[in-house]
Amino acid sequence: MKNEKQKTNNKRIPIITSIKEFEKRYKAIFIFGVCILLILLAIQIYNFNSSVKKAYEYFKKNPDLINNYEYHPSVLSIIWRRTMSFTMISNWILAISLTIFPFFRKSQRMQALFFATVVFITITFIIYWSLISWTFKWRKNELDSGFINLFTHAITPIFAFISLGMIRKDITIKHSQIWLTNTFVLGYFTYALIAFLIGQRFANLANSTIDPYSVFDITIYKFLNFKKPLFYNGGKIGIVIFLDIIMFLIAFFLTPSLGYMWKGIFRIKTFSNIQNDDDNNVKVNF
Repeated sequence: MKNEKQKTNNKRIPIITSIKEFEKRYKAIFIFGVCILLILLAIQIYNFNSSVKKAYEYFKKNPDLINNYEYHPSVLSIIWRRTMSFTMISNWILAISLTIFPFFRKSQRMQALFFATVVFITITFIIYWSLISWTFKWRKNELDSGFINLFTHAITPIFAFISLGMIRKDITIKHSQIWLTNTFVLGYFTYALIAFLIGQRFANLANSTIDPYSVFDITIYKFLNFKKPLFYNGGKIGIVIFLDIIMFLIAFFLTPSLGYMWKGIFRIKTFSNIQNDDDNNVKVNF
């Protein structure tokens, strides 16, 4: 009986054993992931509460909208609006990837997934600081919003770049996997287009003194307005079509370009002349 108890006590939980056996850089990546997950969860709860509170205060001051005009706001719609941005999606999948990658670091598919999430957060970093940040109005009473923007658009990407640099010699990526990163962006682009085409009918309800695309929340991002692409307000159909095509081409080539950029910066190995799906039966190029 004593021997059986000793054997039972000596058994360790596999996941804990794995964490203890991690090299320092993988422990750091795991800690990065857990910390980012917890902060994102706090941000998400804060966003839920602040969005609903803002709407509640507005309708509290204007009860006739509900009582007389029978306008009934959807709390769930208000809550989930903040979660469907590319920023939050890329932050969440990166945090999850950072957390689980150390446990499956020897899996080539997991390496490719981790690499892809770094590419996605790179898009968040570049798009925000080049197209969105200059439109953001920093206000003294909105320091919390400023922190959220800084965390999701700068701090998280920086941790991602550092993590990729730390394991650059341990991963190998296929060229096809680099190109396939664009499927996520193209999928999001398609979603934005469908949402715009369905919702743009609301633009006809507004007068010329307001921006219907902002008031009715028709576009996910201002630059992703398919009638006014990349902030173009000229209204010439030829230019509009041309800029829409440019946006599609950017969506198609951006992630592969960033993937090859990181491959070059960190000299990440790639597979070539693959004979089968066995990770060991390949020729590696640098």
